[in-house]
Amino acid sequence: MFNPFTKIKGEDLQRKAKKLRLLFDIMKLRPRHILIPVTLSFLAAALNGIGLGLFIPIAKGIAQNDFTVVYDTPVLGKGITMLAEMLDISSVSGNTILSSVIVLIVLVNIVRIFMVYLGRVYTEYWSGVFYKRVSSSIYKRFLSFGKLFFDRSSQGELQTTLNFVQHILMMMRVVNAIANAAFQVVFRLIVMVIISWPLTIMAALTMPVLYCFIKLKAKTIKKYSRLRTKMHLEIGRETFNILSGITLVKNYAKEDAMQERFNELHEEYRSYDFRAKSVAALAEPVQELIILVAFVIIMLVGSMYATELSLENISLLLIFLFTAKGAMPFFAELGKAGMYVADMSGPLSNIVRVYDDKDKHAIPSGSTVFKGLEGNIEYKNVNFSYVQETPVLNNFTLTIEKNSTVALVGPSGGGKTTTASLLLRLYDCEPNSIFINGTDIREFSLESLQQKIAYVSQESIFFNDTLRMNLLFGLEEEASDDVIKDAVTKARLDDFVESLPEGLDSIIGDRGVQLSGGQKQRLSIARALLKKAEVFILDEATSSLDSETEKKIQEAVDEAVADRTAIVIAHRLSTIKNADKIVVIRDGCVAEVGPMEELLEKKGLFHKLWEAQQFF
Repeated sequence: MFNPFTKIKGEDLQRKAKKLRLLFDIMKLRPRHILIPVTLSFLAAALNGIGLGLFIPIAKGIAQNDFTVVYDTPVLGKGITMLAEMLDISSVSGNTILSSVIVLIVLVNIVRIFMVYLGRVYTEYWSGVFYKRVSSSIYKRFLSFGKLFFDRSSQGELQTTLNFVQHILMMMRVVNAIANAAFQVVFRLIVMVIISWPLTIMAALTMPVLYCFIKLKAKTIKKYSRLRTKMHLEIGRETFNILSGITLVKNYAKEDAMQERFNELHEEYRSYDFRAKSVAALAEPVQELIILVAFVIIMLVGSMYATELSLENISLLLIFLFTAKGAMPFFAELGKAGMYVADMSGPLSNIVRVYDDKDKHAIPSGSTVFKGLEGNIEYKNVNFSYVQETPVLNNFTLTIEKNSTVALVGPSGGGKTTTASLLLRLYDCEPNSIFINGTDIREFSLESLQQKIAYVSQESIFFNDTLRMNLLFGLEEEASDDVIKDAVTKARLDDFVESLPEGLDSIIGDRGVQLSGGQKQRLSIARALLKKAEVFILDEATSSLDSETEKKIQEAVDEAVADRTAIVIAHRLSTIKNADKIVVIRDGCVAEVGPMEELLEKKGLFHKLWEAQQFF
C-alpha cells in the first residue's frame, strides 16, 4: 500500500544529504579527516575496554586469594607465560602477577589518554581549517553576486550568515564526540557481556527508549532552531540599519524607539532560544533518569543473583555495575550530539541558501580581454528594469564617440545613473544591447573592462582606513608619492591633506564619516585620476561642492578627461558647458541630443531645465 509520508520522508532525507554534500565539498572534507579521529577514538575506547577487562582477573584473584587464576585469562595468561619464559622464570608469584596486571592497567590508560589527546588536537586543527575554508568560500560567493542582489538584501543578514559558520563547523567536534561515545559504549558492553550477558541485554534494552525520546525532542529543537535563525537574521538586519543610519535616528530623536524595537527582536529571539535550550536541557536529565532506572533494576537483579553464589560473582557484579555506570555519560553524550545536530538545522539551511543561484543576479563574465577603447560606445535599443513591469530604460539608443565628453541630464528617475551602471556591468543587460569597439559588452571579461573605467559616484564609497589606502584602492600598480601628490593636487585636496597631523596616513572612519561632503568628492576624484582609466564616469561628481571648490574641481576634471572619453551625469547644468554632446533623458528614453547652444535654441526640455536653474 502506498504511503505518501514515506515519500516525503525520503525527499527530506535527500535534501539533508544534498546540504551535507555541499558543505563537505566546500570544506574539502576527505575520508582521512573523519577516519583518523574516529580511529583514534576507537583505539582509545578499545584500550579503555581492555583496562576495564583487566579488573576481571584481579577480582577473581582477590575472591579466591589466588592470582594464578590470571593464567586462565585467554590473552593475559598467555602473555604472562611468555614473559616468564623470556625471563627464564619457572613460576611467578601471586604478588608479582598482581603487580604486573596493575602496571599493565596503568600503561594501557596512559596510552588511552594520549590517544584521546591526539584525537582532540587533530579535531581542533581541522575544525579551524574548515572554518577558514567555509568562511572564505561564503565571502567569495558574496563577492560574485550581482549588485541587484545587494540592492535587495540586508547587509546585516549577510554578516549574520557569516557568523553562523563557526556554529556549523562544530560538526567536526560532534562527529568526534559521537564516535568516541559510541566506541566507549560498545567496548563497555563487551566487558559487560564477558561478565554477564543476561544483565547486558537488560542494559541494552534502554537504548531503544533513549532513541525514541531523542528523536521526539530533536524534532522540537529543529523547529525552534529555524525560528531562532530567522530572528537572528532579523536582528542582524535591524542592527545594521540602526548603526548605518545613526544620523537619521538622532535627527528624529528616535533613540528610544529604536531601542524598543531592538529589545522586541531580542526578546523574540530569546524566547525561541530559551524554548530550544529548555528542550535540550530536559533531554539530559530524562536520559540520565532512564539510564538510572535501568541501572537500579540491573543492580537489584544482579544483587539477588550474586547473593546466591560466591564472593567472586559479587566482585564481578561490582565491576559490571562500575562499567555500566561509566557508560551512562556516553549514552547521554550520544543524545546531546543528536540534539546539537537538530539545533544546527536552521543555520545550515541558511548557509546552503548562499549557494543557491536563485535571485543572486551574478553578472556573467566574458572571455575576451578588453584592451582599451578604440571605437565608440553604443547603446542600441536598451531595455532594462530593476523590478519586472517597471522599465527604467526603454529602447534607449545612444552613441558616445571616443575622446568625447557626453553629459547626461534630465529629470530624476529618468535612467541616467542606470545607463552608467550598465556600462560598468554592475547590472546585466540583454545581449546585443551595449557595444564597445563594435563588440557586445557581455563578451568582455569583467575585470579587464572595469580596469579601464573610472567611476566617481554621487555617494562616494570609502573604507574605514587611511586616506592613502582609499586613494590606492583597486590600482593594479604601485603609485609613487609624486604621482599621489599630483592627483591630490589636481583634485584640490592638497591643502586638506597637509592640514592633517598624519597626512595621507590619517584614518577617515566608517564610510569616510570624518570627511566633509566636498572632501569626499575630491578624494573620490583623486582616486579616479590615479586609476588612469580610458573612460571616466562622473555621476554628480561636483554635487557636494561649494561654488569656489566646484570651479577648481571642474578645471581639474576638464584637464583629466581632455584625452579621454567621459560620461558626465549632472543636475547642475552649469557644470556641463564644455560637454561635446548633451543627452537629455526622460522616462528611460533619449528626448534630445546636441551641444548646449543647439539645445537652448530648440526651446525644448533642456531649455526648461536650464531656465528652472537660472533662478539659483
